[in-house]
Amino acid sequence: MADYLVTRCSRCKMPFYFKTPQKTKRCPNCNTLLTLSKLSILYKAVNAEDALKIVLMLKQPGANSSFIEASKIMNGDET
Repeated sequence: MADYLVTRCSRCKMPFYFKTPQKTKRCPNCNTLLTLSKLSILYKAVNAEDALKIVLMLKQPGANSSFIEASKIMNGDET
């Protein structure tokens, strides 16, 4: 089971991760209080390091969360 989930803020669209079973979180970018159950989950990760790698990849210019393969990110092969 994934302990960390990656999503985007519904207001500013900045990606971030959170640890399950957290219910709410403030966006680290715009400080909006978000109800996590109302957000789409983009990726699941088993640890914070992997979740951070995904978030950093999503912050890259032109990144599209629909097409990033999480397995490549986990292996360090982002090309």
